[in-house]
Amino acid sequence: MMKFVLILTLLFVMLPVGYAVEVRGWCDGAFYGTSTLHDFSGTVRSRPFTASFAEKQYGIEDLEGVPMRVRVRDMDTGNRRMNENMYKMFEVKKYPVITGTVAESRARETASSGDTPRRVTFAITIQDRTKHIDAAIKDVRRRGGRVETDVEFNVSLNAFGLKPPTFFGIFRVHDKVRVTMTIVLTEAA
Repeated sequence: MMKFVLILTLLFVMLPVGYAVEVRGWCDGAFYGTSTLHDFSGTVRSRPFTASFAEKQYGIEDLEGVPMRVRVRDMDTGNRRMNENMYKMFEVKKYPVITGTVAESRARETASSGDTPRRVTFAITIQDRTKHIDAAIKDVRRRGGRVETDVEFNVSLNAFGLKPPTFFGIFRVHDKVRVTMTIVLTEAA
């Protein structure tokens, strides 16, 4: 009986042990809009986030369910008045954060020609509304323990119940805003 317990214990100890790769991440983004007066753009950086992966080969396709948060006040057009109107539209005092998670990834799918952009679907929450938005993966760069993924998608302000700002009662921001982001993942030290 003692030999059996010893052998069972050795087998259990010698089984491969899974390990988790701890990853830190953030998103650097830009947004581009149009209005009846002129085009505009701005930048934003997400709050840092962490994730654990079972394998060393990881990427955006593994981020399903990991929240990426942007403070609305971190969005900056470089124009104080435009920023104030944007913060008012987002009701920043009541809803200070926009959250996005990868809801579904088709990042590993490619056409036989290899040149069709891969896709990912984000669940984006603005105020109390969550919408699924399809994004194109434009580029993926891997260097050592760092992965950078460029994505691009459009956001409809109206779909989130947001009323685009107006200026002087005659100039208005159009509904669609194009968003580009670089999602950076790096192994935690």
